[in-house]
Amino acid sequence: MTDDPRLDAEAARRLRLRARTSGLALSTGAVVLYPLWSFFDRALEPAPLAETLTGVRLAGTVPMALLVLLLWTTPLGRRRPAEVTTAVLAVVQLSVGWMLPQVDHLELYLLGATLVLYACGAILPASSLWTLLLVGVTAVGFLAGCATAGTVDADGLVATACYLGSAAVVATTGHALRWNALRGEVHWRCALEAEQATTLELVGELRRLSTQDALTGLANRRSWDEHLQRACDQATEGAPVAVALIDVDHFKAVNDTRGHDGGDRVLQRIAGVLGRTVRADDLAARLGGDELALLLPATGPVQAQLVAQRVRREVELFAAGGVGEPVTVSVGVAVGAVGARPEELLRAADTHLYEAKRLRNAVVVQPGPRAVVGSTA
Repeated sequence: MTDDPRLDAEAARRLRLRARTSGLALSTGAVVLYPLWSFFDRALEPAPLAETLTGVRLAGTVPMALLVLLLWTTPLGRRRPAEVTTAVLAVVQLSVGWMLPQVDHLELYLLGATLVLYACGAILPASSLWTLLLVGVTAVGFLAGCATAGTVDADGLVATACYLGSAAVVATTGHALRWNALRGEVHWRCALEAEQATTLELVGELRRLSTQDALTGLANRRSWDEHLQRACDQATEGAPVAVALIDVDHFKAVNDTRGHDGGDRVLQRIAGVLGRTVRADDLAARLGGDELALLLPATGPVQAQLVAQRVRREVELFAAGGVGEPVTVSVGVAVGAVGARPEELLRAADTHLYEAKRLRNAVVVQPGPRAVVGSTA
């Protein structure tokens, strides 16, 4: 047991699953082999007794088969596999124990009785108390057989006590040691998997923090640089890459009038606009301070201008924090195709951002590193 209830519950679930799997093998084998032993009854014992023993086996097979069906198909079998399996084996031990005082070849029947105990101890992944219970059931069956036979053979009684006693000690002790080791293994494995899951979550969180801006939730400069380089490498004449640099107009005045908390809220709201605007393959990032950026793969100048204008208009519509004058942004856009280099695109976009900020609340777009196509204020 551990201090984590969820860990204990998962370990218990796995142990029940193992018990059910092993229990199905044990009980199904018992249902098949138990009536087949009647051939040995007929070969070893006198005819009248052999007939009686065969009838007992066939009668016992019926509840055993029903219990196996219960184990296979019902929720009870899934919740209580050890109990159901032990009930199947108890039918075997009760009847075999009853046969012991009446048969001529006692040693062979004792062997059969002890085999069930050893099988339970070696296969069933559950408490060793179930093996000990089977020993008690066998003893009850033996006493019932003595009462049925009417006489007790002293040598047979000693042999039975020795066989069953030694089998009980060995099977129960082995079962207890195996059960404790198995429980420790399952709990250790569950704890290890829980630690691995926690580690993966932490690694994922660290990866997120290393690529995400803490204030806005957008990509940070490191993530931006990686994505920009990849987009430039993949750019073609038919699928150019566009970069839009976005700067908040009069951001210093926003900080002066509303404080740094107010400035942070402005950036967060603009980040929300960018998040709603970009496509799945686009990237919105905060490069530092009040400078934001959009990376638009497979986007030409016309499409880039439409995106930039949509961002500019949406930002213009809201008043940051619900008070004061509406906040506006200026956007500079550059577009590059085959051979585009990240530093050239950023330099060109920065040049057009400077022109846009001169106009305020404007978008300046250009398709190549040097030519200005248009400006919208």
